[in-house]
Amino acid sequence: MGNTQAAKTTQFFFEGRARFNRNGYLNALQEQPERFKQVDTANLSNRVYMVTGANSGIGKEVTRYLAQQGAEKVFMVCRSSQRGADAKNAIIEEISKSGQSSARQADAGELQKVLEVVEADCGVRASLDQAFDRLSLKKLDGLVCNAGILEWQPNFTPEGYETTLATHLVFGVYHVANLALPALRNTVDSRVVFVSSGGMYNCKWPGFRQLVEKPADVGKKDFDGQLQYAYAKRGQVILAEELAKENRNPKFVSCHPGWSDTVAVRQAYGSSAALMEPMRNAWEGAKGICWLLAAKATDLESGGFYLDCATQTKHLDGMLSSKEHTQNSKDEVADFMKGLAKRTSSSGRISTSSTT
Repeated sequence: MGNTQAAKTTQFFFEGRARFNRNGYLNALQEQPERFKQVDTANLSNRVYMVTGANSGIGKEVTRYLAQQGAEKVFMVCRSSQRGADAKNAIIEEISKSGQSSARQADAGELQKVLEVVEADCGVRASLDQAFDRLSLKKLDGLVCNAGILEWQPNFTPEGYETTLATHLVFGVYHVANLALPALRNTVDSRVVFVSSGGMYNCKWPGFRQLVEKPADVGKKDFDGQLQYAYAKRGQVILAEELAKENRNPKFVSCHPGWSDTVAVRQAYGSSAALMEPMRNAWEGAKGICWLLAAKATDLESGGFYLDCATQTKHLDGMLSSKEHTQNSKDEVADFMKGLAKRTSSSGRISTSSTT
């Protein structure tokens, strides 16, 4: 790790100790009491949502919340239909035991209809295309792109794309949003939420040419699993910002759940996870994301990056590292958007001149 990267990482941990762990969450409860209250009292009846990576961690908590607050339908996009079904049953049991569900959702049989598992691999274009073809969505109030994976060694999807980039950015975010766009545009005050990570503060977008994307790149380019993950997460923040410029409806935002004690975080940080204590539980990490789905569209800053119901800086600036180290130029951002369009080769791509 070079001196600049080490400085960025150290700055990130200082920021995280102040805002990302459970202490940061408790402080946010005091800073944004009305917004957190909105989460608890929201009525989501007649609304339709889709959550990718819905069978565990943050995605499962968001799914449970949406069903609990009366959503008409929640599509649970999961790579494994069995894990999706297990999560669905667990969510129904949790809601039934809690006694906090809306009158409509109090019945377990009704919840079975509300929650629908959709089997799809968010890193594989063909899998996503087939899933959306089956659904034929006409309405979608909110899309949460949350599915994720972290690989320590370069692995590739059946279509030949590096798994981390494919899942977190190219197909699991850009392509999914593109597939959902007609239904989102057909729904008033819809929104798209990209669940990024505080880890994106560690880097700028390096450009596709610098990354391992295909099997032929192995041995020719360096691969660091944590950095590949962080690059994709930085890409999500840039993508939300760019798509927000071109779309009034839906609203596009990105966010992160802080340092939440999930399997994914433990895998990503290993022994370093001890530095994140006290961590949030999964619900404390998810609650701010739920506000993005329940709030009035007019309360959302399109293109904003959120934590705990409030917009955050997208670049850290401090004694150890300057924000210039993680900012991309306009040309780099333009190349990034062109690269996504090229890799998905979608005829109805999002980043057109649409202002609907």
